[in-house]
Amino acid sequence: ILSKRWEYLWTEIPNLVYIKMDEKKNEYYPEGFLKFIGETLQFHTCTRIKNFMVKFFYRDRYIDYFDTCVGFALKNRAEELSLISVLEGSRYTRAMFYRLYTLRRKLCTNSVLTKLELSLCTFAPNSLISWKSLKSLSLGCVKLQESILQTIQLGSPRLEYLELKHFTGLETINITSQSVKKLVLRDYHVNEYYGDFHNPALKVSCPNVCSLEVLGCLDTILQLTDTTFQVEANLDFNLREIGSVTYENCQKMVQSLLESLGSVEKLSIGSWFLQVIRLSTRSSLFK
Repeated sequence: ILSKRWEYLWTEIPNLVYIKMDEKKNEYYPEGFLKFIGETLQFHTCTRIKNFMVKFFYRDRYIDYFDTCVGFALKNRAEELSLISVLEGSRYTRAMFYRLYTLRRKLCTNSVLTKLELSLCTFAPNSLISWKSLKSLSLGCVKLQESILQTIQLGSPRLEYLELKHFTGLETINITSQSVKKLVLRDYHVNEYYGDFHNPALKVSCPNVCSLEVLGCLDTILQLTDTTFQVEANLDFNLREIGSVTYENCQKMVQSLLESLGSVEKLSIGSWFLQVIRLSTRSSLFK
């Protein structure tokens, strides 16, 4: 039994981490857990939070809890904020992009945050973004527009690390920021399937980025249009066999990517790439 003097010490701790991820017990309905968070935050007295993380299974009706967590983080000038919501059973499909949390304006204009990790979220149209101190941004299960991506870069002059995972809405990723040095793309979902199933390629331009990682699974062909200053690249992804993604297109894509990254100092490729290369040596594509 802990001494009574320990009872309220937690209320002054600058790092708060709440995680509820027990799939084995089918605890997909964490209302009690979220209410517990709200109740405990009322007793917290530290006026400056270093790290605040909440991770749980997401449902539409939990939006009010999102707002509570965001409000607490902003009120207490949190430097690092992670609101990680996961779908039940980790079922990542295109349907998830129709039930997202719209980021509040106060969160999008914050000068204290240095690290921000969000999932199952979207930005309101014509959002104003001002993250003057932000250095690391990770967005998961997110629907983006090219204009929003540009607004993020313009409003984050110190941003060094940008990660997009399980994302949709983009056909072109143009990283023009001089400060972003590492770009991570993981699991891309096409916004919609086109009538003849000829989905546009995902075009990526990142001339100032030093490190590029493309991971997971993509719904369409990847094209690198400008990788002038890259030092390191890691291509460890595969393509879903849908629409215009044919074996021949995979071969041509791999050849094009390897040519685009021919000058990087360190290039890593995954098992799917190796398999395509091995099979392609039997054809004229790599001769």
